[in-house]
Amino acid sequence: MKLQFTTRKNTPKRFENKTEHAIFKLPDKFRREVESDFESLSVSNGTITWNYDELLNIAIKTEAVRENLEKRGFARWVEKVWIDKEQLYLVKLKGKTIIQFRRGEEEFSWTTEYREIKFNVRVSDEVFSFTPPRDAKIVSLTLFSSIEEAQKFVNFTVLKPSYTAGYEFEFATVIKDESEAIELSYGKENELGIFESLKSTLQDGEEVRIKDTEGRYKIDLGVRKIEFNYKGLWVTVASEKT
Repeated sequence: MKLQFTTRKNTPKRFENKTEHAIFKLPDKFRREVESDFESLSVSNGTITWNYDELLNIAIKTEAVRENLEKRGFARWVEKVWIDKEQLYLVKLKGKTIIQFRRGEEEFSWTTEYREIKFNVRVSDEVFSFTPPRDAKIVSLTLFSSIEEAQKFVNFTVLKPSYTAGYEFEFATVIKDESEAIELSYGKENELGIFESLKSTLQDGEEVRIKDTEGRYKIDLGVRKIEFNYKGLWVTVASEKT
């Protein structure tokens, strides 16, 4: 299916209106491009998803090793639907979305209008492939359903916390750019995050001491973060909870 659609998003702080061109191929391939002065696209071949921002020149590659890995902290629902009387396909949707971050949540309403819809269009699989520019910064994200499986993809020993305030492990994300890191997510809404890397990520903050361990503490956009070094590994624990 090939189509063009415009989404108007209203939030308490801003109004956004963007037009996108999209191509979908069953069961799970897609390509979406936003109309703007700079290229902005999302493309998936069904296994790997690329998100590229030409303005920042950043390409993010995401691969979920765990099948059916659910998105956490995301809720979206439709309040009203418009359907073409003759062709019986969607022409307009109106709804709301809530996205939960560690700094809080964002709720906004949206309206999407679909135009230039074409069905049964022959599309080559090459449309769903993407090669980032040579000078682009590439960030690779790989999601795993277990720490043991994620451990195979990093060159340091992943620390598993013995105490997580009752939150259960949800998934691990291996992050690779100039270096490598891993984030362990706990709780259905990512209430607790543990970030481990060979490089420090909390450059400023209040100096604190946890027993015999020195560290840094900072509140960033409502998220409490504490970083310390354990046997050469930098560990950051982040949560909105006190």
